[in-house]
Amino acid sequence: MSREELTRLFGDVNVGDLKHYKKNTVIDPNGQASVSYIDAQGRTIATALKGNSPDALNP
Repeated sequence: MSREELTRLFGDVNVGDLKHYKKNTVIDPNGQASVSYIDAQGRTIATALKGNSPDALNP
């Protein structure tokens, strides 16, 4: 994880030292990746889906 990645998530605010955060990526059986950002206390502070849109998804 980089400072730029945290800035994109939370804007131009002081989020503290990068070593206080963890990024966890999980891929489900359908191949969809889910990303969670976790703070030093183990709390999830943001989640997102990662990857391309499925072909069956309507615009």
